[in-house]
Amino acid sequence: MRISEQAKQESRVRILEKGAELFIGKGFEATTTRDIALAAGLAAGTLQPLCLTKDWQNTLEKLADIEQMLLMETDYEQEARFGKEARLLFSDADRVVVPQVYEEYCTKRVLTTEYLRGCHLDEFLAKNPSQEGRDHFTHLRSPTTTMQHPPVTG
Repeated sequence: MRISEQAKQESRVRILEKGAELFIGKGFEATTTRDIALAAGLAAGTLQPLCLTKDWQNTLEKLADIEQMLLMETDYEQEARFGKEARLLFSDADRVVVPQVYEEYCTKRVLTTEYLRGCHLDEFLAKNPSQEGRDHFTHLRSPTTTMQHPPVTG
């Protein structure tokens, strides 16, 4: 009996998903290929012929990188420090606005900053602004304009 390519792909996805869950839950060293196969709904010896090669190791390394990145991105105390440093790097003349961080209200899982009023470019364009408005926005966004001309007020 021949297994379709789609079935192979579905099995591979289940193996990767269940493997990742087990590694997170039990740890890499404590997880066996038997555990992964059974969790993926496959026969216990199914993964042995795969000989988890560098391809598998590469996948694990990528998962570890993603985990590390997520941990860094959700460390809001660190983000608060970065925000404070970023505010110091720019002056009003740079026309870069970095929200103020309220450290007294920040924790490892909560980042509190000032609310900056504005709208996303898509929202601005959806309002069908005049050509003058579009030109003004383009002028503000242009890196060469920003460096050569003072801010436009009005």
